Amino acid sequence: MNLDELKQSVDLIDYAISSGYKVKRVGRDTFRLDPCPVCESYGHFTIYRSTNSYSTFNGCCRGGSIIDFFMEVENLSQKEAIKKLKRNWGK
Repeated sequence: MNLDELKQSVDLIDYAISSGYKVKRVGRDTFRLDPCPVCESYGHFTIYRSTNSYSTFNGCCRGGSIIDFFMEVENLSQKEAIKKLKRNWGK
């Protein structure tokens, strides 16, 4: 499995819930983490199930894939984020 396939195989919403973040549905394919795990503000950290990605409307982070989530929210380097992804979900 290549890195792009591995990123898509990990559901960002399921990961957020299992990690203890408060996730609520705000649309058919749209979920919100409140408070934002980066800046602790409300109403802008959004996860999109259809693309398995996230973004913010506040500008506190860039958004992106599960790897970007590890980097921006969990303060991992890109190398550490990829290693975590492969270690926990790689086959």
